[in-house]
Amino acid sequence: MFTINGWGNNVYFSDFKNRKITGHLSPRPKVGDEIRSKMSSGKIGRFLVKEIEYCRDPNDMFFCDVEDLGYLE
Repeated sequence: MFTINGWGNNVYFSDFKNRKITGHLSPRPKVGDEIRSKMSSGKIGRFLVKEIEYCRDPNDMFFCDVEDLGYLE
């Protein structure tokens, strides 16, 4: 599980409508991981990594497509 709003992480929705996330993390997420993000409503959104593309330079960068899992209860 990864959290978008964590210190030292640079992870953001590059296209929220199409659920695309871009970021820098170490270790990088992989398909099947869950990413959580505090939403404007104040709730914590849960997202499942469906596809991911890793970059070589910088090696902690990635692009991924996610799908909604709902909110943290």
